[in-house]
Amino acid sequence: MNGYLGDKVELILENRSTNVDRRTAESRMNAFFSGNKVGSFTVNHQGKRDESGFVIGTLTTANGNFRVNCFFRKVNNKYVIHQIRIDKTDE
Repeated sequence: MNGYLGDKVELILENRSTNVDRRTAESRMNAFFSGNKVGSFTVNHQGKRDESGFVIGTLTTANGNFRVNCFFRKVNNKYVIHQIRIDKTDE
């Protein structure tokens, strides 16, 4: 995922929103995944329009399930992630 992060990323991890640079986003995502060992990821919805796109899925971890929303935009002919939202679910 790190290779797809934009220079600036809005991270929303369990209702805490921050706008961070790529390195900070990488660090925070690594910390999240260190504490939530991934079992699987299922894409529930995805779409693309013009210069943007999104993926919505369910992340299954050792600590439960999370809904993941990932939004992309085109920068210099490459799609990069500009927002990641991860929320715990009751599923």
